Amino acid sequence: MLLYWFLAVFLVSNIGYSVAQDPAVPAPAPVIPASGNAALDVKTLQDFAGQLGSLIDQLEKANVAPTGEDRSAVFTTVAQMSTIAPALASLVTNVATDLTPVLGTAAGSLATALQGVNTQNDVITATVAFATYHWPIQADIAVAIGTLKFFFGSAAGSFFDALKTNGVTQTPDRG
Repeated sequence: MLLYWFLAVFLVSNIGYSVAQDPAVPAPAPVIPASGNAALDVKTLQDFAGQLGSLIDQLEKANVAPTGEDRSAVFTTVAQMSTIAPALASLVTNVATDLTPVLGTAAGSLATALQGVNTQNDVITATVAFATYHWPIQADIAVAIGTLKFFFGSAAGSFFDALKTNGVTQTPDRG
């Protein structure tokens, strides 16, 4: 009976510890409206993507703190990422919206290709959401970093490939 009591206390304390962890979740990111200028919206997207890329690098450096030690830098970085990552999808959609009048019938093909990019952005957003609840655990954040790096690079490449394939030849910083 005493063994069951210790087991119950152990389980309750572990469940309480897990539930008591603060997720790094600030208010959701606002949807950013299209500007009507594709070059400006591509530049805005690149700025947000650049911020997210820097935060991924920052998260990797912050994740050296082992589980159980001060991981406040991980918490702060994940909180910043959770405001930027959800905005990427709306920014990609803005580019498609801006280019629709310019591309005419080819706009549908671009929109379809950019939906694929947004699927990758959804994985990025989901990975950041995972990290908001797992920031105290070093191994979980290491997995999140690997996932973020892979899909971040893949989404960026797919975005510019979609533009090029659909006849968009001039974008900021890409020529």
